[in-house]
Amino acid sequence: MLGIILIVTLIRKDAGTYTRIPKEYQVKYVPADFKPQIDTENALAIMSNPHRYNREFNDLIYQFNLSLLNHVASRMDLSDSLKLLVQQSYDQHHPYISRLYFNEFTALQDTSSAFYQKWYDSESTDAVTILKEVSSKYTCFLVNLIFSTILETYEGKLSVYGRNVDSPCGVAMTEALQPMMDRLQESAAVRDFTASKGFLEQRVERATAELATMEIRDKKGINKQMQTRLWG
Repeated sequence: MLGIILIVTLIRKDAGTYTRIPKEYQVKYVPADFKPQIDTENALAIMSNPHRYNREFNDLIYQFNLSLLNHVASRMDLSDSLKLLVQQSYDQHHPYISRLYFNEFTALQDTSSAFYQKWYDSESTDAVTILKEVSSKYTCFLVNLIFSTILETYEGKLSVYGRNVDSPCGVAMTEALQPMMDRLQESAAVRDFTASKGFLEQRVERATAELATMEIRDKKGINKQMQTRLWG
């Protein structure tokens, strides 16, 4: 009877922990569409001035990374309970990860060539390029950290079914990160072209006005000189 009581107690104690997941978790990828919940226009506006929109930048990184993790979880065919654990686990790591993103993003912004960026107005495109560089640096670390926490692995490795299968990190990089960056790049190119067109028109108008002023001054100088010669 003591043995039965002990077994029942252990089963109840371990009912809500991760130990009920098999140690060698067998991954079998299933098809899944990547659906990021990010407004590109708002994202570009936030990235153009991260110091001013510090709180919005933090929320952007949260949605950005969570979209990557959710896509990997869907491709791995994880249950709803495990997907919830993915979000809960990321919530614990997000504060310092977001700070890493912010520090490196702002450090990589080139402030020495402000006029060059203003003339060609490549601010949005440059911001997307910087975000891609920073996120590429931390995506694999983030994916491995989260999924090794919620899944029991053997020496940090997962068993995967199929041929030519990719790692969770590879799925995040190729199927989620790259399409999201391409989408932001397209919006950034349109935004930069529109701004550059307006800036170029202002430069042309200013140059035309300067030429007209010079022409008036030259005519006045010529007339004065001719009158002086005419009257001796």
